[in-house]
Amino acid sequence: AWMLQICDILTYLHGFIPPILHRNIEPANLILVEGKYHYSQNSFGNLKLIGFGAIKSLVLERRDLVGSSGYADDCQLQIDATPQVDLYSLAPTLAFLLTGQNPIAFCRREGRQPYRFIADAMPNVAEDIRAVLRRLTHLNPEHHYPSVDALVDDLRAIAIE
Repeated sequence: AWMLQICDILTYLHGFIPPILHRNIEPANLILVEGKYHYSQNSFGNLKLIGFGAIKSLVLERRDLVGSSGYADDCQLQIDATPQVDLYSLAPTLAFLLTGQNPIAFCRREGRQPYRFIADAMPNVAEDIRAVLRRLTHLNPEHHYPSVDALVDDLRAIAIE
């Protein structure tokens, strides 16, 4: 349910022309506030997204280190970044929400590939969730979710099962 709330926020931000990219989604930038979010007849608190400092660094052309290790996509601060940078960070954020561990624990280097988040390094996580995480962090952009809506469809399908 929390991931769906974050997706609602991203749908709003990415709907602007040009899209507003947060570029720093991580648990430290999520605040749980009182109130009810109804999903599948369960109540969860409402999440708010804060910490838009990465946008400020980019606009001011500062190359400050933004974000926490394990949460950021390599192209987070590129001027021509796409909404994928926000979608990528949902994978390590979900990993943290599911396991309580810093997602750096699930980063590996596979063969000649760069050091990156590996969904299959997460023990005790259902395969359908790992499939979503793999797609969010895939090295080949052709395998990424084309939009937040496509991700929401997969998340809702998992929640229904």
